[in-house]
Amino acid sequence: MKSSKSLNRICMKVNSIAKKPFLLFLPFLIFYCLFILFMGNKPLSGDELRYANDVKNLLQGYFSPALPGITLFNGPGYPLIILPLAAFFPFIIVKLLNAFFLYFSIIFIYKILVSRVSLTKTLLCCFFWACYYHNFVYLPYSVPEIISSFFVALVFLLLTKAFADQPQTNTRRYLLLAGLAFGYLALIKVIFGYVLICMLTGSTILWLTKRRNENYRKGMVVLIAAFITVLPYLVYTYNLTGRVMYWSSLGGNNLYWMTRYGEQETGSWYATPYLKNDSLAFNTAGDTTLPNEPAIKQKTDRLPGYTDSILKIDTKNLRDAAKYKDSPLEQDDLYKKAAMENIRSHPAKFINNCFSNIGRILFNFPYSYSMQKTSTLAWLPLNGTIVLLMLFCIIPTFKNWRQIPYAIRFMLFVTLLYLGGSVLGSAEIRMFTVIVPVLLVWIAYTLHRSVKINLKRWDK
Repeated sequence: MKSSKSLNRICMKVNSIAKKPFLLFLPFLIFYCLFILFMGNKPLSGDELRYANDVKNLLQGYFSPALPGITLFNGPGYPLIILPLAAFFPFIIVKLLNAFFLYFSIIFIYKILVSRVSLTKTLLCCFFWACYYHNFVYLPYSVPEIISSFFVALVFLLLTKAFADQPQTNTRRYLLLAGLAFGYLALIKVIFGYVLICMLTGSTILWLTKRRNENYRKGMVVLIAAFITVLPYLVYTYNLTGRVMYWSSLGGNNLYWMTRYGEQETGSWYATPYLKNDSLAFNTAGDTTLPNEPAIKQKTDRLPGYTDSILKIDTKNLRDAAKYKDSPLEQDDLYKKAAMENIRSHPAKFINNCFSNIGRILFNFPYSYSMQKTSTLAWLPLNGTIVLLMLFCIIPTFKNWRQIPYAIRFMLFVTLLYLGGSVLGSAEIRMFTVIVPVLLVWIAYTLHRSVKINLKRWDK
């Protein structure tokens, strides 16, 4: 009898803790912080150097130098967030922000799900994201992947509150906050800017044709608020470049590598080569020809002589692009023109590269001129599970589309446009990691409404 009462007390205590997400997931925050302190105490490298340079520019009162040497390689969202810490503390402190952003994204997923699915499914979903070890690739670095996932989950949570089944007096506030968060997400990852423009265009058409639909009206409020949020940046880039809706000067570069047609090329990105004694070359480790530019580390998984193979294909366009290395705007135009030429002349190869892109987005494979490696298998279990569940959820979603809460439908459109746009450019697995919170919520909700498991004892 006493043991039964003790067991009941333990169960009640566990159930009570399970309903306190800040306490329940606190051990993960501690683990993330320790992981960053142990793994992140290294010199800045790769994209970190670019964001550190953006912070330096912001401290001097501007984001990008004027033409011809503009540095609109990414939006200002991430540099603005890390600016207060980066200005006064070592970058290891900046990296610790990743731990808090990931921790709060878990909380947001919990709050989105707990009112719509069972507590068990909510916890399973949250623990899956908390243990999603692909995030650990980015945790110890000062890059925007973790904060992007945070804002994706934040937008989703605010939309859930704004489109709640029960009318709320503060609905307008949640709509505006969701728009603000969505807009800021576009300032962090500019591809969401293109998603925003597409959704704003489509929603305007829907609202004009179906004005009585309250959800469409609310959706327009969110998207307009998001556009107002990004408008100052677009005005800034217009004043800098004279171009409307100009988000980044790396778009052409990204598209160009996607359209390359070499036999061993699958559309993965490479850096721009430069002219050395009138010959094309890559700035690889040990080459000090460009002292002011960080060298690109040679990767051990590349096939021998891969740089020569790259430079033998489409040499004229590479040479022309190299001439504009100090003029990113002109180089961006040249890359876009070259990409269109490659698509027209090799459409089948472009389609093949799109399929390769899907493989890289989901499973980090294949890469151009790269050897096979066993570490690729580490990407399969988690993302393979998500993809399998996604495939199962497609039919129930189509059959019950109008019964799905509008916040989930809104974010599914965001996800579809985001992943679809990513496939058309040179993409990597980090593009998928950013949007996983949406997929987990969708899967959990669909399974909760569609699947009922009843385990029975087998008869002899």
